[in-house]
Amino acid sequence: MYKQQNQYVLIPETTLPVIKEKLAQLNYGVTKGKLYSKNVLLIFGFILQQISKTKEENLDRGHLGIHSEILKKQYNSHSKCTDLLVKNKLLHRLNYSNQGKKCNRYALHNDYLHDNLILVDILAPNSTLKTNYNFICDENTSKKHKHLIENFKDLSIKYTDAKNFTDNLYKQGEISKRQYLSYNYSINAIENRYFYFRTPDTDKRFHTNLTNLPKKLRKFLRYKGETLVNIDVNNSQPFFLAVIINIILNKDQETLDRLKSILKRVKSKKASKYTNYHKIISELFTMEFDCSELNRYINSTCKGLFYELLATNSESFFEYENGRLKKMKKTKKHIYEKVTYYYNSKREYAKNTAMQVFFGAANNNSDDAKIIKTVFPALWKLTAKLKGNESSNFAALLQNLEAHLILDKITKEANKQFNAPLFTIHDSIATTHEHVDDIKHLILQVLLETVKLTPKVDIENWC
Repeated sequence: MYKQQNQYVLIPETTLPVIKEKLAQLNYGVTKGKLYSKNVLLIFGFILQQISKTKEENLDRGHLGIHSEILKKQYNSHSKCTDLLVKNKLLHRLNYSNQGKKCNRYALHNDYLHDNLILVDILAPNSTLKTNYNFICDENTSKKHKHLIENFKDLSIKYTDAKNFTDNLYKQGEISKRQYLSYNYSINAIENRYFYFRTPDTDKRFHTNLTNLPKKLRKFLRYKGETLVNIDVNNSQPFFLAVIINIILNKDQETLDRLKSILKRVKSKKASKYTNYHKIISELFTMEFDCSELNRYINSTCKGLFYELLATNSESFFEYENGRLKKMKKTKKHIYEKVTYYYNSKREYAKNTAMQVFFGAANNNSDDAKIIKTVFPALWKLTAKLKGNESSNFAALLQNLEAHLILDKITKEANKQFNAPLFTIHDSIATTHEHVDDIKHLILQVLLETVKLTPKVDIENWC
């Protein structure tokens, strides 16, 4: 059954009676301008969801900045709700400014951090939902990915084990307060059978509870009681770029036309207009590039070794502090400022460098850009041509290509041939043990037939 967006929220169990009590006190004797529980619950649940979903690690005591315009889209008089939640110590609020724009930062109050979360219908808050299969999904996504959505009916999580594992990580200081809430929220969403499915027009990826689930919790997932195995395309974003480069170097009009429906209208959230990459790639057929360097790039990505190759050839750029690799990056913590990040390996450093450049502007002059310009000048030149004046569309191009090949081609063919349970996390497919070999073979087969390249594929047991 499809649920309306925002009708259901996950909140700490012991906060519900507090909200009811404080609202009753606030509204006593009031005939006009009452504050209704559905609005308070909506704002409370939305803020907790946003904190749990954010990837930003440098948060003050777990606080996340949420602009008032975002909250206004949920409920126009949102400040009445947040004031009640803050006053009664359900949320903690900080004020800060970001480039002159005022914004509030919110965190769940420590008193409720370790609570179990319950699924509440904001239109009927006296009842909670636990055993039903509840999900949020638009009609287009439900039709396009029905074969994937159906599998969630039999997806579960080892709740007690996952909770104890998360508690231990937090006690040992291995995860932050913000991460703890994210872990707890993810665990309880699956336990409460509260799933969401979304396919944005921009990246065209299939976003679900699993795409936002912390990696360390995957081992607690079960499908009909069975553990899952993940089949992952190694060096995925570099690989999908290699597909495009290979088309250009070989002037492969046949493969280009096969992908025309995906390439002709690409637009990111940030872009002001669509980019026709089918046309741009065709025009690049007439340009001269360093084929030796670009083929070296293609071969390294197909072997899953691009980041290692980049690391080996960029060691002169590395900086160390107390034996640890470090890098300075800009962040939006309060205002734009540089923060030091540390890396566990040269590969991790190189991967971060590549992602910053691949998804950055064509005129990027950062230290990361200098590495790519020096080590792979032809690659830099070609990606700059692809980015043009709408650099953010380039990231969407790689994501659209990934979504088309993984979702539209491979999972649909796998469902048709094997009727296997499938769960995707963007560039990877999880299934049960009996179907692993079939799915791995199909991935390689479909990619070879469709784009004439095959990647390295890794197998990871989630147990």
